[in-house]
Amino acid sequence: MIFLAVGEVDARSYEGAEHLEHLRQTISASLEYYVAQCCRHGMAAEYRIAFGTDPVEKFVKLTGTTMEEFPNSVCFASKLIFKRVNILTRWLHNHTPLEIQTRLHQHGKQMVLLPMNVG
Repeated sequence: MIFLAVGEVDARSYEGAEHLEHLRQTISASLEYYVAQCCRHGMAAEYRIAFGTDPVEKFVKLTGTTMEEFPNSVCFASKLIFKRVNILTRWLHNHTPLEIQTRLHQHGKQMVLLPMNVG
């Protein structure tokens, strides 16, 4: 298992190196948890992080380089399922994985979206 994450660098991140470092530490802590869970269950795992102003583009690049290293791999992401949905909720929470899936499919790479109920 290889866990991928992209930190979105915005204007606040440019206020100083400490903001970017805090973002890196936050993302790393989350990913280290998942890697540890895999290791406890006897699965090899690692993680990779990238940062950029366009998280979709950065994620597609990160996924591309990872899938070149592991050519028979499949990428998974979650699609959040809400009981009450409005157009803003749908766009904010599901636009990114759908856009990434579309771009990866255009490059002949596989990505599966898994539903996740959040109430």
